[in-house]
Amino acid sequence: MSVVKIVNELLPVYCHQILNCLLACTGDESLVVRASSFSNIATLLRVNKWSGTSHIQEVVAQCERCLVGARDPSAFVRSGAVQVLAGFIEGQERSVLYGMERETLMIYRMLKRVAEEDGDEGVRWKALQALGVLSDIVKEFMFPKHRITQRVKILDHF
Repeated sequence: MSVVKIVNELLPVYCHQILNCLLACTGDESLVVRASSFSNIATLLRVNKWSGTSHIQEVVAQCERCLVGARDPSAFVRSGAVQVLAGFIEGQERSVLYGMERETLMIYRMLKRVAEEDGDEGVRWKALQALGVLSDIVKEFMFPKHRITQRVKILDHF
């Protein structure tokens, strides 16, 4: 059962403590604990949009450690780390992502590398999905939809 779902109403109060605990658990020896921690972080970032912004560098560093640096041997855990990055991208307001260019670029590069190099097809597929969402956000930012409005006034000649 997800920790985030259990503490549902108390989440805004204990959000930072829960996130710190989950980040610490991503380095645990147990495969199940690591995977569960990443899954709970992803849920936390989706549910509580504002909470991730102050901890995003720590979250990205943990995901990078799992996916690229000391690469976790378990595809299940790597999939959870990709889920965290995708959850952050999907959960945040567009204006927040626009203000966090450096972190968004780090996430993009990490997902791109995972999509190209990871040995597990499921992990690569999740990374490609997250890259698709990020691509849509960047396109929206680079090419905003302009609405041209024009008023047509019909004159009565009678």
